Amino acid sequence: MSQPSLRRAAGTPYWVLLALSGVAAALRIFHAGVHELRGDEAFGLLFSTQPVPDILTQTLQLLEPHPPLDYVLLHFWTAVAGDSEWALRFTSFAFSILAIPLIYQLGRQLDGVETGLWAALLFAVSPFQIWHAQEARMYAISTAFGLAAGVALLRAERTGETR
Repeated sequence: MSQPSLRRAAGTPYWVLLALSGVAAALRIFHAGVHELRGDEAFGLLFSTQPVPDILTQTLQLLEPHPPLDYVLLHFWTAVAGDSEWALRFTSFAFSILAIPLIYQLGRQLDGVETGLWAALLFAVSPFQIWHAQEARMYAISTAFGLAAGVALLRAERTGETR
């Protein structure tokens, strides 16, 4: 089979996706660092200050229900960006913005361009998604990875490629 083309898919309005991502970013940035850390966020910060092997070990020992990737990302991110409320919530913010084109791709693969755009619009302005983008927890990361997995699975199923 030939390599998938990186060309623009017919009818895909990239400027609309860019605008939706900009709107989503503005909604997610607005007041992102105003609220003080909530209980779970403070726990995540405390957990992420440990060395990475300890984060992984304690995740298993304490039966922590959340995957350790968020704590590991936070461990390295706070070393670079600091531990202000805004800095702690930045990874959630970034993954939530990344989810906009992913949900568009999922909707487009399932039912076409219009469905993809509606999905991206609803995701961009969803209060639930904005809330999780402004929270220093793993929910936005899990959402983005879940959408990426869905897009990859549909693409693999339709093309027969497993890459």
